[in-house]
Amino acid sequence: MHSSKRTWPIAELARMAGTTSRTLRHYESLGLLQSVRVGDGQYRHYDEANVLRLLRILLLRDMGMPLDAIGQALDAQQADLPAALGRHLEELTQERARTERKLAAVRWTLDQLKKGAPLMAENMLDGFDQNRYRQEVEERWGADTWARWQDWWKSLSPTDAQRIRAEWAAIGHGYARAKEAGEGPQGAAAQEAAKRHLALLASIPAAQNRNGVPAPGYLRGLADLYANDARYVAFTGSSDPDIGAYMRDALLPLIQDR
Repeated sequence: MHSSKRTWPIAELARMAGTTSRTLRHYESLGLLQSVRVGDGQYRHYDEANVLRLLRILLLRDMGMPLDAIGQALDAQQADLPAALGRHLEELTQERARTERKLAAVRWTLDQLKKGAPLMAENMLDGFDQNRYRQEVEERWGADTWARWQDWWKSLSPTDAQRIRAEWAAIGHGYARAKEAGEGPQGAAAQEAAKRHLALLASIPAAQNRNGVPAPGYLRGLADLYANDARYVAFTGSSDPDIGAYMRDALLPLIQDR
């Protein structure tokens, strides 16, 4: 590893790290850091290696690791620092993705409130519990489907995620409005919602088969879920207990034609 002879006085290092000189002295008393020399006025200085250790201490503290465990972790990671920092980078990247999902969810909620539009729990709470459907998806369609869904969703920018949320909401409300108006599942408005619904599903890699299109069996299974599980029709914003069966009946003829 490249090293230099530069050192940083304790006050400057504490300022850059967003902590205090007292905290750094405490870390040193625990053996987590080691000052390399004492400058004029008996001030502690830290070299490049100890700044690197401080970076890792701060990362581990952010993960909630207690100080007594941090010392053991630092010693265990010392043999391969690039690998240790690589793991930190991966964890931070995942956390950033979760934070971006939460930001997008808050923006969507604020936008809906400003417009006086209906709210959907799935959109408002997106990013807070992405694993709530994991077991069910894996049991029905396999672990690969869940993994592809997660990879796709995490790859989206906040703008794209917000656009997709808006499209789901528009589709759901289209079904609900058609049913409330007394239109049958084969009516123009319901069929328009169903076509948009299938088009959106077709754009999701997790819903696609090897040919890049959703398999009819997958779509029929999803249509049955709408009819039998109220959780899957919450995006319509409708309290009508028959909205799921209505969606299924609107979708099935289009699926059969594929």
